[in-house]
Amino acid sequence: MVNLSYIDRSKKARQVTLDIQNKTLVSIPSATSNTLVYLSGANGVYIAVGVGGTIVEYNGSLDEFELHSQSGVITTNQLSYIDISLGNGVTVGAKFTVLNYDVSTDTFSAHASNGYDTDVDLYISSAVYSAYGILYDIFAGEDTSSGNGVIYNYDGSSTTKVFETTKGKIMSLATLDFVNYIAVGYGGGIYKSSDYGHTWTEIDTGVVDNFNDISGIKSSEFWIATTSGKVYKFNSDTNELTLYTDYDVFLSRVWMLDVNDGYIIGSSGTLLHYDGDSWSVIPTGTMIGFNSIYGLEHNKFYIACSGGYIFRFYNMAYPSLLLNSQGNIVGTYSNPLYVNNISEATEIGIATSSTATTLVDTSKDWENDVWLGDIVIIIAGTGKGQVRTISSNTSDTLTVSSAWTTNPDTTSEYIILTSATVEAISEVNKTTSQELTSQSIAASSSQNVDSTIPAGKSGAAVTLKTAYDAAATSGATINVFYSPDGTHYDTDTDDSYIHPFTAGSTIQKTYIVPAIHPFIRIQVVNNDSSKSITADLWTTF
Repeated sequence: MVNLSYIDRSKKARQVTLDIQNKTLVSIPSATSNTLVYLSGANGVYIAVGVGGTIVEYNGSLDEFELHSQSGVITTNQLSYIDISLGNGVTVGAKFTVLNYDVSTDTFSAHASNGYDTDVDLYISSAVYSAYGILYDIFAGEDTSSGNGVIYNYDGSSTTKVFETTKGKIMSLATLDFVNYIAVGYGGGIYKSSDYGHTWTEIDTGVVDNFNDISGIKSSEFWIATTSGKVYKFNSDTNELTLYTDYDVFLSRVWMLDVNDGYIIGSSGTLLHYDGDSWSVIPTGTMIGFNSIYGLEHNKFYIACSGGYIFRFYNMAYPSLLLNSQGNIVGTYSNPLYVNNISEATEIGIATSSTATTLVDTSKDWENDVWLGDIVIIIAGTGKGQVRTISSNTSDTLTVSSAWTTNPDTTSEYIILTSATVEAISEVNKTTSQELTSQSIAASSSQNVDSTIPAGKSGAAVTLKTAYDAAATSGATINVFYSPDGTHYDTDTDDSYIHPFTAGSTIQKTYIVPAIHPFIRIQVVNNDSSKSITADLWTTF
């Protein structure tokens, strides 16, 4: 398992972390520490909104999110949703806050519905389009005076409540054709409209989970994320709702790019990926809450987070970066390096041209030889994975010490690292050990596994496979206890994971355990009062 630590020059410094599945997170400097709730973008413009009327906007030349001039000014109410995917757009929030966004002037202004009913907190909106433009707007949320979920329509002149449910707040809307709509919310609420959102019908789901978000590409396959960690698949043609998987963590957003590619995010750095067959966990190495996900490229997108953090995520189309024990970049899997002292990702850019021994970025204005002896890594595009030492630089040109294998071009994204000493090493390896093999754990009993996290590692992946008796009525739990010395372990823990359970089935799942202390005790508990379980357990460092 590679290291998952952070560079932390300052709270909002650029940071880099790496998961164990060849994906990379880069933390983008952000000018706020307020929680960001939603993110949207178009044509290279990205805007995130959040608590206290916070609005931050991406500055591409500085590669950072800056406070918008109207942040906390046009409103101090929480902003819970923004959509600027078509350029102009809207953001909505608490106390029926509705603000229009004009991309040509980069300004927000009060929508005609703004403040319509200050007892209502809005969580989502959708413009209803036709060939002639916007017909009207749909707003949905919660009437805070009653706790009921509500849906409103704005027809261009007046705002009208068209639906109300006692199940709880309505959190998300989805449509494929701007005619048929699906709304989801708390209390297992699913609501459908087939007339542009004028009237709504409740679907009897038979569940009480709190539905947080919905997304889909085809009518027979919408995905729903819940606050309890469950993921449902909903067929809007048949109204069939199927529990697909359960991750036992707060899930905030689901975002489908196509029928074979999608992501779900949530609390504690939760990031899930769908490959057309199943959902799987992408370890991120952070406990920061992920609140919104959006991107304009299939392989690169942004995640807005609690505490004002924003991450850029690269999927498997980009090379994997190796990190040392301080969380600093030490190369790529194709060309690993070791940096003796602390290095930092201090510059990111895109090449505008190159030669056999240079990389040019005309957007830069560097001091001469400021990067002398430092490292440049091509992290995306043409020539990705190449690592070179910089022998000199001008205001916009890097000269490297040895010729490129493949010359960078205008698709090549690069990172510059400061470092004093660089030497080649071998690839960082992951070590997996099987700690339990077909271990029988009696009813109402537990089995402990004590492990030492190797120096320089930031945690462990713990994989548990359980075989349940056909007559079992309860499953297993993993508890994690920490020790500073390998002798004195915690007497209680908040780090518990409920392992999935189906009577008569064999179920395997992997959990990420952070290295709070170097010694960990993994306790597998059989919660069934009459039947034993058979357990296999692996640790990966």
